[in-house]
Amino acid sequence: MTGAIGENGALTLNANITIGAFTLTFGTGSTVPAGSGTFTGSSSSIMIINGTGALGTLNFTSGSQTLNNLTINRSTSGTATLGTPLSIAGVLTLTNGIINEGSNLITITGTAQQQFRIFS
Repeated sequence: MTGAIGENGALTLNANITIGAFTLTFGTGSTVPAGSGTFTGSSSSIMIINGTGALGTLNFTSGSQTLNNLTINRSTSGTATLGTPLSIAGVLTLTNGIINEGSNLITITGTAQQQFRIFS
């Protein structure tokens, strides 16, 4: 990415999206359908997941499974599923919604804000 991006529709990943030192925001109606692409994060990357319903599966490139900050503010029934492990170097903020990590670990080296639910 070369700047902050907001997504309000279906984002089919057919390639890798490198977030870099920018913010990737998912808004109302955003979904990440199954695709062959991945996200490349870093300790300076920020991801914000807003909106309602199921987002889909977030797959991160091996060796780049880190975000500085991750915010989940999806409706109460809204979910984001991890397809790979994820490390949070800064702040994990879960205002509303569910992270379904399955068999993947979430490592928080920064801080977690608010009460949250993580389902396996």
